Amino acid sequence: TRLFEKGTNSTDFSMDLAVDGTITINNNATITGSTTTIPISLNKWTHVALVRTSTGTNDTRWYINGAAAGTFTHDTNISSVNLMYICASGGAGYFLTGHLSNLRIVSGTAVYSAAFTPSTTPLLPIANTVLLTCQNNMFVDNSSNNLNVFASA
Repeated sequence: TRLFEKGTNSTDFSMDLAVDGTITINNNATITGSTTTIPISLNKWTHVALVRTSTGTNDTRWYINGAAAGTFTHDTNISSVNLMYICASGGAGYFLTGHLSNLRIVSGTAVYSAAFTPSTTPLLPIANTVLLTCQNNMFVDNSSNNLNVFASA
C-alpha cells in the first residue's frame, strides 16, 4: 500500500506500508536500511515521522508514535512537492486502504531529533513547511504555500 509517492523521474521517492505492518522507502537513489524495525498496528492510529538531518550515513531517522524506530542512509533531496501522489501511485495499484491524516512535509528543518510525544490535535504549519494536507474532508494545502491539491480516481 502506498502512503505517498513523489515525482515521476529518476529521483522518484515513495513510502509504502507492507502487509506485515512495516514501512519501506523506495526510490531510484541509494538507500541503505530503509525498512522500519517497529511494525505498524492495524486498525489503530499511528504517528509516523521520517526526518532527514543531512546527506551522510544514517542521516535519515524513523519515529513511530514518537519512539526512534531506526536509521538509514538516503542521498536524495525529497522536499520538492511539484508532483506528489498521496495514498496512491502514479502507476497502477498501490492504493491505501485506510486513513491518512496530517501529512506535513518540512524542508530544511529536522522537526524531530529525539523521542517525542506525538500531537493529538491537527498539526500546524511551522517554519519551512512545504505541504500540510489531509487535515479535514477537503483537499487543501494548509501551509503558507497554498499549493493546488487534486483528488483523482
